[in-house]
Amino acid sequence: MKDQDLLNELANVPEIAEALELTKESAYTKAELEAYDKYWDQIRTERTLIVDAETRGLEQGREEGRQEGKIEGKIEGKIEVVLKSYESGLSFSLIANITGLGEEEVTKVLKNHGKID
Repeated sequence: MKDQDLLNELANVPEIAEALELTKESAYTKAELEAYDKYWDQIRTERTLIVDAETRGLEQGREEGRQEGKIEGKIEGKIEVVLKSYESGLSFSLIANITGLGEEEVTKVLKNHGKID
């Protein structure tokens, strides 16, 4: 096995790769070391910005989900009121007035739930 092949194989071991990197760093001049440190500071800053953006995106998605859930809950509640009101014999106009829906919407709900043709 050639020396280069051995080095390549050893470089695949995380601990050895880290040791090799530290060895390279120790050979840097002061200016090279400062540039290297600046580079890693930029990488860390960028990673932090990415994580923060992802976190904000998740929070925004959760809030949107909560809002959608509230809307769906209100709709389901109105549908339930329409169905119960109809079964109680209330007129379409009174059901519409109670629910805040139009008479056409009341009719649509009742059709969709098989209460009328």
